Amino acid sequence: MPVEILPIERRHIAGFREVLDSVARERRYLAFTEAPPMPQVRRFVLGNLRSAAPQFVAVDEGRVVGWCDITPRTREALRHSGVLGMGVAATHRGTGVGARLLAATLEAAFASGLTRVELTVLADNAPAIALYRRFGFETEGLCRDYLLLDDGRLGLAVCYDLRFPELFRRLLDLGAEWFCLPSAFTAPTGRAHWETLLRARAIENLCFVIAAAQSGIHDSNRETYGDSLIVDHWGRVLARQPRGTGVVLAALDREGQRATRAEFPSLSHRAVGRT
Repeated sequence: MPVEILPIERRHIAGFREVLDSVARERRYLAFTEAPPMPQVRRFVLGNLRSAAPQFVAVDEGRVVGWCDITPRTREALRHSGVLGMGVAATHRGTGVGARLLAATLEAAFASGLTRVELTVLADNAPAIALYRRFGFETEGLCRDYLLLDDGRLGLAVCYDLRFPELFRRLLDLGAEWFCLPSAFTAPTGRAHWETLLRARAIENLCFVIAAAQSGIHDSNRETYGDSLIVDHWGRVLARQPRGTGVVLAALDREGQRATRAEFPSLSHRAVGRT
């Protein structure tokens, strides 16, 4: 049975959320990284039904595998226009489902009186750009740094925490891929332990460590060690600022980190302390 393109109904709400969630979790196409909670999705769909806003779903043997909607703008001077959103499950891309969804939704939008439809698409999403251009969309502008996705989970700690590796294991279990440690190590302990502890926490967790460190003489003649460092998941020092003020920059090789974790699976071999 061919995939059906249907105006959305109440019975499609759960399936719409499911396919929205699957596309969002790819972290490549949407501003969402997961679907909103069901009550929010239900309100969105029911609102579209009440206002007759164009929203269609692609259904394959009862399963929603794609959607397309156009949300009309509400301000008086913008009511001639709407914002388009769409997505297709990975299993059904390249089959023409997206083009059929878009055709049905645009037809309904123009029949309702809309004369302008806008959308945002990532510049590296060539198939989507080609599809939109087939339907007459034109590029009107470029948004720089519009989406920043897949930067990983950040674990936060402070300098004294470096002496407690179990804390970093807990952050790792919560999904941390890099650690950030604002610090004020004293000069004696810094000379002895600072870099060693940072590199140890990076190596044992296969995480990046970014450690901004105070340096200089403070009240009561307390001296802090400094040596701001960025350490990669293999324990290599990528950049440092030994003392004084400044900015430390380094590119973090996230693909390299993922490859190392796959090829050197020490994190999955833990036998003690796993929660």
